[in-house]
Amino acid sequence: MKKLNIAVIGGDRRFNRLSAMLSADAHRVTRLCPGAAEDAFPTEGRSVVSGLYGADAVVLPMPLSGAVALMSSDMKEKIELEQLLSFIPRGCLVLGGMVSAKYYTLASALGIGLCDYCEGEEIKIANAEITAEGAVLLAMESSERVLLGQNTLLTGFGRIGKMLAPRLSALGTRLSVYARRAESREYIRALGMKAVSSAELRDAASEAELIINTVPAPIFDEALLARLSPSCRIIELASAPGGADALRCAELGINLIPAGGLPGRYFPESAALAIKHSVYRILAESEMI
Repeated sequence: MKKLNIAVIGGDRRFNRLSAMLSADAHRVTRLCPGAAEDAFPTEGRSVVSGLYGADAVVLPMPLSGAVALMSSDMKEKIELEQLLSFIPRGCLVLGGMVSAKYYTLASALGIGLCDYCEGEEIKIANAEITAEGAVLLAMESSERVLLGQNTLLTGFGRIGKMLAPRLSALGTRLSVYARRAESREYIRALGMKAVSSAELRDAASEAELIINTVPAPIFDEALLARLSPSCRIIELASAPGGADALRCAELGINLIPAGGLPGRYFPESAALAIKHSVYRILAESEMI
């Protein structure tokens, strides 16, 4: 494998682990703006401009939009992405996660390549698996009771739902799984789980002690929220806008638990490995390694 000069800028503990992995593969790695002190990489303290000098590739965090946090223990320092891209040498390949569309045009005008390492199916599946395990851990942490026997509603049966449903079932929850598509509900039933249609969602939610949402759309309307048990908690895994309005949940006293970024929060090494595999695939396709 050809050895590259790679700058890793911003990000959380995943990107500290990623930097170490790339360095272990004998790439020359510059870690800019590391995280908390216990995860600090040896290049701590370099400026962004000097750290980019001679870089063949730059790895940026996710989601890549607006500004990149220059990570410190208080997470207060940030640099606007437009400014950061202007510092990157022409001909360099930039890899970011969940890249906003407008930045591709800007990168092209600046003469730099821009790729999204979250676009490959392999990293989407890996992140779904990691997120599912993190959601189980969060569900346990959020209750004073074991999950065994808890009436649980899982909404959505995409990648994360498919990973999460058998885990919840294996732990003995009284699991119902909501899916909009008839073929998905048939698959849920074939796995021995209770399938819930859109017409049945309100009744299923009213019986739930735990709801885990993976649907990135407001499926919990006012009427449904009004029927929830006061002790019910909702773990929100979906990206914005999510399944329920956070402000309305607060007004109703519903325990809505935001749960974005579970891979970085609970399993940074596994998440870093998934990013590394995707980064290497892109570098290989670009004939850089």
